[in-house]
Amino acid sequence: MSQKLGAIVFFALLAFGAESVHQLYERARLLQERNRNLDEAIRIYSRVVELAKNDRALAARAQLEQGVLYLRLGRDEEARQAFRKVIVDFPDQAALVREARSRLGVSGALKPTLKIRPVWATPDTDNRGGPSPDGRYLSFTETGDVWIRDLVTGEKRHVTNGEPGRTQSSVFSPDSKRIAYWRTDWSSLNEIRIVGVQGGASQVLRKLADTDLVSLNDWSRDGKYVLAYIEYKSSPAQIALISARDGSLRVLKQPDSWPGRMSFSPDGKFVLYDGRGSSGPDVHLLSIDGRRDIALAPHPADDLAAGWSPDGTHILFASNRTGPLSLWTLAVKDGVAQGEAQLVLADAGNIEPLGTTRNGSFCYWLNTGLVDIYSAAIDPESATVIDPPKPVVHRFVASNQFPDWSPNGRYLLYQSNRPGSESLIVIRVLDTGKERELRTEAPLGLQPPHWDPAGDAILVSGTLAGKNGIYRIDPPTGAVTLSVALPPGKLPFTPAWSRDGKMLFGRFDNFNGIHRMDVATGAIQRLFNPADPPGPYARSDTGPSDPILSPDGRTLLFQQRDRPRTDNLLLMPPEGGTPRVLLSVKWPEQFPAGAYAWTPDSRRIVFVQRSGREFEVLVIPAAGGQPHRTGIRMNGVRFLRLHPDGRRIAFQAGQPDGEVWVIENLF
Repeated sequence: MSQKLGAIVFFALLAFGAESVHQLYERARLLQERNRNLDEAIRIYSRVVELAKNDRALAARAQLEQGVLYLRLGRDEEARQAFRKVIVDFPDQAALVREARSRLGVSGALKPTLKIRPVWATPDTDNRGGPSPDGRYLSFTETGDVWIRDLVTGEKRHVTNGEPGRTQSSVFSPDSKRIAYWRTDWSSLNEIRIVGVQGGASQVLRKLADTDLVSLNDWSRDGKYVLAYIEYKSSPAQIALISARDGSLRVLKQPDSWPGRMSFSPDGKFVLYDGRGSSGPDVHLLSIDGRRDIALAPHPADDLAAGWSPDGTHILFASNRTGPLSLWTLAVKDGVAQGEAQLVLADAGNIEPLGTTRNGSFCYWLNTGLVDIYSAAIDPESATVIDPPKPVVHRFVASNQFPDWSPNGRYLLYQSNRPGSESLIVIRVLDTGKERELRTEAPLGLQPPHWDPAGDAILVSGTLAGKNGIYRIDPPTGAVTLSVALPPGKLPFTPAWSRDGKMLFGRFDNFNGIHRMDVATGAIQRLFNPADPPGPYARSDTGPSDPILSPDGRTLLFQQRDRPRTDNLLLMPPEGGTPRVLLSVKWPEQFPAGAYAWTPDSRRIVFVQRSGREFEVLVIPAAGGQPHRTGIRMNGVRFLRLHPDGRRIAFQAGQPDGEVWVIENLF
């Protein structure tokens, strides 16, 4: 597995020719983040030290990371030598020298090594739960139900089994004997329930209306409250306390951004969460009465809450203030920071906190997936490849997604989800490769960004400050304004616009059909209902997908699945009517939603077909007929976009993947 990942990374970064020293460093960093082939990462870092003669900061960082990796491998003497070289060879790099000295201590002997170990590294790992306070179990979601995994034996078992809807988040009670979870069908069913870890009947704690998301984060040590973040369809989001006794809800705060992994202080007086900072998130303490909201150790970098020490005297947080995402502790007393933050683990990787246990162990999800954006060139008429797929960018590898060409063909935008940072939009100039990073005024936690039809703004769908609609992002400034207001409960994902900008086509009611909206009047008309007989969609359980409008404005294309029978690409006039089946495949073959595009002349469609783990790019005439294979096959191809020249394609490829790890003896 490690050799395979190393080969993939090597191919991706060599695609544009010889590697620069910075590309070498990024290749080693990626191996280190994924905890794969660490000996190879050490070798590459050593090469960076040799080559980076004109970049002493980079050379010193590479030297330090060698020591970090030697520690991870248990090779203490080699780690000591690596840290001493930082001190001796790079005295001008003060921050890195301090870090190396802190690793060695005053006597030059290594401080006690943290115990870092994987506890779950199979393909079915999940990050929608957390550890039990006693450290024995991890809650997670599978087949729509709550499961628990024994972190000692590796065994897993059902806690709920076959309830209506799906479980989306869960948290253990302080005695590790019960689990609170959110159950939803994304429409009428929205409930917070409680069930014993041994299974059996669940109890409905609270029913919620008008909700899009409920994230259950923690359960107070006294057992009184469940801590939740709730996003509503027609009102502002809330950080709330839900009584574990009667389900009553008390709002602590209406946050203006995602609050991260929230947690109660052991004494129950504060909530640790991610709040807005000057240029990124800072860790905050919110008093349990909602009256005090304190930013702890504000910093221009991005800081992310991770948890508390068992005695409540320290918080744990992740930060990219030294470059890679690392773990830090900070002493606190009565809600106030005491002294400076202390580094406890450098370069932790692309991690997501899952919680801390009573003995001070920290549980986290390590992102090991290799999802990124690629470009290629094809001849749609002959379905031949002109230029094979290559990665678009070489920085922040495996952090980029959602590509979209500008209407004039000069730019490519994409979203970059960098470790330890809020998502940002990147606009790339195709002729020069120059990139500009765009941080929005409002948090970018909405649907994938895309260019507006005129190409002078970026559009996203979602809800901000309780207002539902399509938002306009100004590329020069990042200013966010409401472009099209939508009624409560009506939210398109990525809608298609008519050529004159007067009509919107999309899914305004989740998966319950395709709709058309008059932008001027706000009137919404259903064009397609998958439940209407006759036809093959009467018992459909997924779809339809976001529609796309042909360049000539005459046809909508979308995907509709009908398990267990077929997956279908459908064509329909923008006025509605009975769809025409362009192509069907037998399940489990399928068409990934959104992975299709019209050619500029509206005569052909470039699309992706999946068979098992293989995704292939094909071309089919819009009038019908047999599809033609291009020969482009990659894992996880999605978000396919065709350049206005009709030849270049951009897409996202790779599969998300992760492992669950535990760090012991942090405090």
